[in-house]
Amino acid sequence: YIVIHEGAVWWNFRKSHSDGLEYGDLDVRFLDRPLRSTDVVKENAVNTTTKQSRKGGFERRNPEASHQRKQKQLQKQKNKQERRKEKQQHKAILDSSSSYLSASEEARLENAWGELEEHIALQGIDAKNASSHEATIQS
Repeated sequence: YIVIHEGAVWWNFRKSHSDGLEYGDLDVRFLDRPLRSTDVVKENAVNTTTKQSRKGGFERRNPEASHQRKQKQLQKQKNKQERRKEKQQHKAILDSSSSYLSASEEARLENAWGELEEHIALQGIDAKNASSHEATIQS
């Protein structure tokens, strides 16, 4: 994977770590394909780019990778929307005043609170103004 060019030693990462995709500004020393009629060859690079020409260049050279990237982005957006929707649903459940108890469970709960209030009242504690630290219930 080492290339010697004009007396200099270069590591060819295209050979050792290639992702198989094509980018602009290809170094002539590491061009791993034949020149095409559409290639623009300069002294040290093939298909040199400018800031303006880089916009969309990767997608034009690698339409399959671009499609995969777009699919991943769409999936991320979809997942984010689903998580946001789930959070909103959970918040709505927590904020709602509706109960998920059955009618008999609701009645038992109301009865238990009533008994607790009576017990507190018998102890001489004002249940509405007592904090958990101030009120101790002795059995």
